[in-house]
Amino acid sequence: MNQTVQKIAEQEKPDFVLETDIACAPERLWSALTETSHVQLYHFALCSLKTTMKAGGRFDHYTPDGNLLLGGQIIALDAPKRLEMTFEPTFFGPEAPASRCVYEIEKTATGCRFTVLHYAIPDGQGDVRIGWQKVVNRVKAYVEDNTTNKEYVE
Repeated sequence: MNQTVQKIAEQEKPDFVLETDIACAPERLWSALTETSHVQLYHFALCSLKTTMKAGGRFDHYTPDGNLLLGGQIIALDAPKRLEMTFEPTFFGPEAPASRCVYEIEKTATGCRFTVLHYAIPDGQGDVRIGWQKVVNRVKAYVEDNTTNKEYVE
């Protein structure tokens, strides 16, 4: 792990937490979050995902025209419970500072609880909170009702 990733991984208190209960198995949510065949069906930016899904690997979202929208290096993962990665928002520009986000999935009696934690959000990047809300709302609609971008209404 390089020094930048190590520094990002050491932030202790999240700047943003979003938690929602979802009526699906943890494995279904995990697949929706980590497989491009699912991501491009619900993600509001219509992006595809390229990843190796291993610690040290990349977790990169690309726009339909092939440009990198959001990059990340996987810090740790424990499928289907937890994914920790850097958050490299190229949509803020090529020199935008990175932060860290974590997906936590906990099995519940009615499905699972999905929590997004975002650490060390740099100044000027507060709008990522809006993006997280959109992603979480859309993935929830997708895994619960098979609602894709074609049907989703904000």
